[in-house]
Amino acid sequence: MNTPTSHTHLRLNGQPIADSETSNLAFGGFAHFTSIQIRNKQIKGLDLHLERLKQASQKLYGYALANDTVQNYIRSAIEQGPKDQSLTITMFSPNGEFTASSMNITPSVLTKSSAPEQGPSGPLTLSVINHERPLAEIKHVGEIGKTYYLHQAIKRGFDDAVFMNNAGHLSEGTIWNLAFWDGETVI
Repeated sequence: MNTPTSHTHLRLNGQPIADSETSNLAFGGFAHFTSIQIRNKQIKGLDLHLERLKQASQKLYGYALANDTVQNYIRSAIEQGPKDQSLTITMFSPNGEFTASSMNITPSVLTKSSAPEQGPSGPLTLSVINHERPLAEIKHVGEIGKTYYLHQAIKRGFDDAVFMNNAGHLSEGTIWNLAFWDGETVI
């Protein structure tokens, strides 16, 4: 009995491109990430980023890489990049999504270095949107809503959008955490 061979053929703007290890990431939303601002080749709060990645990997894939392994990938990206940069660490299933083989697996790690982000220089005008992300405790990819609602807010004259959850509480921004400072503490 002959078993059909599985082939993946990729095209970009009609032109064939080579399949790669990142193909499952490019075509999938079953991934999570953290974004780090690097200044003078140093990171603030690395332990918090590592914990975020570990918890999300355990929840999504049933397995998390050792912190030392992830730190080595981060260190390599920092050493090869400029002294100030934005670094995104994305964990994804090498088997893609929509398959049982994407669970109980060691995730692959993609690092992306780009120009450093400075953040807003002043107050933002925010459009309040009724939206609650699934698995909101995980910074995950593949969510059309975050960018869609950002675009809708900008079209209406706002700088960005802030989400209100099903309980009527402000929960987060489109791609940023929401915290309030009362002059002494974060509430």
